[in-house]
Amino acid sequence: MADPELQVTAKEGYFHHELRLNGESVSSLAVNDLVMRIGRATVRMGGIGGVGTKWEHRKKGYARRVLENSNIWMEANGFDCATLFGIEDFYDKFGYAVCLTDSRSEVQTRDAERAAASLSVRPFAQDDLPAVRDIYAANNATLNGSIVRNDRTRWFRKGSRYDTGTDVCVFTNETGEVVAYAARDASRDRVTVCEVGVRRPEYYADITRWAAEYAVQLRVENITFMLPPDSLCAAFLTQYGARQALRFPRNGEGMGRILHLGRFIKKTLPEWTHRAEAAREIAPGTALRLETDIGSITLRWTGTALEMDDTARASGTVRLPQWRLMQLAMGYYDAELTLSFPEVEALGDLSLLYTLFPRRLGYMWTCDHF
Repeated sequence: MADPELQVTAKEGYFHHELRLNGESVSSLAVNDLVMRIGRATVRMGGIGGVGTKWEHRKKGYARRVLENSNIWMEANGFDCATLFGIEDFYDKFGYAVCLTDSRSEVQTRDAERAAASLSVRPFAQDDLPAVRDIYAANNATLNGSIVRNDRTRWFRKGSRYDTGTDVCVFTNETGEVVAYAARDASRDRVTVCEVGVRRPEYYADITRWAAEYAVQLRVENITFMLPPDSLCAAFLTQYGARQALRFPRNGEGMGRILHLGRFIKKTLPEWTHRAEAAREIAPGTALRLETDIGSITLRWTGTALEMDDTARASGTVRLPQWRLMQLAMGYYDAELTLSFPEVEALGDLSLLYTLFPRRLGYMWTCDHF
């Protein structure tokens, strides 16, 4: 029997990775070519989806080979990091760690009916895309984990579940301008709003009322909103008695890893510079060395910018796995808690570490999950 062969084929917006045995594809995955935000910065991210092995070829290590090769291939082909939504206790073997939250707010329909509408509402049309794209970009400009949508993006391709489509509406003011939009699951047994966007916060009332009217039609007692944990919409819904739930999987679901340390840090420097500027308490010349299993790097604060400078004498040093650094960058854990983990060692002045890495939970809209 011939040895299995790994093949990578470029598709529209993604790369198909497969392991072939005697001409048959036995295990495969897709690497979606995406851009993800980390605060004000953006990185090239490989979104891993469609991981699967044919039933008769399982438990032979084929998925492991495809995943290991995909990490090597992405690093060599310009990807800075990767994320996936996976099962428990499997993907950590390939350097992935939980870094995205599952966040939702639930409101009783009878309470949501109190929201007053001031806008007109109609189904989304393709001509609405420029306005919706602008609203999305403005609302998510600094959201860790959000996807930068571009001309290749398939908008609203899925709802809160992989087997569910979306019903999308836009909200217009008296002049006909699109000022808000919302997507909900295309379902007749639940009301789940899976994405919202507004030009002004008061328009969340119209989205709430829109969801409530559909819930009354379906005779559903509760409405679920899938939202970033710190979003304005989540805060808005509290006036209607919202119950917010955050879920932090132990090992699975929204996971990520760094692929190329230098590229990842270089591209995120604008965000780290912004945080250091906002703190206004880091002495110029303070330097932090980060030593990981995929390389080391030194960050130095000049007084006006954070720079990569491996010649600088480090004021403090932190040794940690790349996946812990990914969690720090995504705001899943803050610096103080990260320093308590057994995989992490630190010494010296760590003031820059505390400044750069507060807890700031990341979120990816379910419409973008892969």
